[in-house]
Amino acid sequence: MTNEQKREEAQQYLNNLTKTLASEISYITTASKSPMVYASCIEVLKYRIVEIAEDAITLWDKGSNLSAYILNRSLLETVMVAEWINYHAEDFIDGKMTAEKMHEYLMLATHASRSEDSPLKARNIMSIIENLDKRFSKEEGKEIKSNEVIYGWHSDVSHPNTPGAYLLHAKTVKETYSIKL
Repeated sequence: MTNEQKREEAQQYLNNLTKTLASEISYITTASKSPMVYASCIEVLKYRIVEIAEDAITLWDKGSNLSAYILNRSLLETVMVAEWINYHAEDFIDGKMTAEKMHEYLMLATHASRSEDSPLKARNIMSIIENLDKRFSKEEGKEIKSNEVIYGWHSDVSHPNTPGAYLLHAKTVKETYSIKL
């Protein structure tokens, strides 16, 4: 698949997701707060995904590859959190988790912070990604670390180390022993 085909496929996914965005969520009255929190959490994450993806595509089209990679990293984090929430929701629906535990996961996803003042401590994104890879591995019957690898590459590019600086902005010219910027 060419880069142009990948870009068109990404744009199509984005267009399809945009069509599903809700403009309002009606309050759901149940014994548990979880369905309302789940619905609002997923919708907020969908809006975030759409905004980041639109901007990443625009930057990629302009040739601002580093900025596009940095946004893609944020996009991957958001998608992984949404998928993490969905897996817990499946467990809740299947009766493998109590409403209280589901609500706890939703609160972690929506209100947790690294701040020392926060009563809810945020999970490390790598823990979430490793958890998802284990779950995908179990479902597929083989080890899968694709999320970890993809996220790792985007993290490297987002930082000012070799992938983040040299691979995007420099090319070694062996014949002249120089670096072309």
